[in-house]
Amino acid sequence: MRPPTPIIERFLSKINISTTHFYKNTACWEWIAWINKNGYCHITLKGKGILTHRFIYEYWYGELTPHLTIDHLCRVRHCVNPLHLEQVPYRVNILRGETLAAINSRKTHCKRGHEFTPENTYSYPNDARGCRICINLNARQRYAKNPEKEILRYKTYLQKNRDLINRKKRETYSNNKLKKQE
Repeated sequence: MRPPTPIIERFLSKINISTTHFYKNTACWEWIAWINKNGYCHITLKGKGILTHRFIYEYWYGELTPHLTIDHLCRVRHCVNPLHLEQVPYRVNILRGETLAAINSRKTHCKRGHEFTPENTYSYPNDARGCRICINLNARQRYAKNPEKEILRYKTYLQKNRDLINRKKRETYSNNKLKKQE
C-alpha cells in the first residue's frame, strides 16, 4: 500500500495556470477539479469539504480571521492563486463585486442625470438611496394624475407615522435651539 499523498501535492495537482485570466500581471490558478454551480471549488480535508480558496489562503498566509471573508480580487471564483485573495469584511467583498447592490453603490448620478450629493440623496430605511429631485418630481406627477388619491395617501401616512414625525420635529427644534445658543 502506498503512503497517502500530502494535501498540498493533491491540491497543486488540481490547478492549471491560466492563459486568459490575470490580475496585476499574475495568472490565475484555475481549479480543474469539481466546481459547484456558483463557480466555487471544494477540497476534502480530513473527511470535511472546505472551499479551496479558504484552504490555500490559510495554508499560504496563516489562520483566517473570524468574521472576514475571502475576496477574489481577480473576480474569478475558481481561482486559487493566493496573490489574488484578500481577507475583507463581508460588506467590502459584496460592494467590490458585480451584484446589483455593488453596481448601484458605485453610481454617482441617478438615472435622470442628477448627482448624488449629501443634499440631494435620500436614504431609505432599507439602506437604499434615491435622488430627492426625482422623488419630488414623481410625487408631483402622481398628484397631478389623481390629487384626491394622493391627499388620502398623505393623510394615511401622517396618521401611521404621527409619533415618528413629532419626534423628528422635536429633534430638529432641539438641534436648532442648541445651534442658536452656541
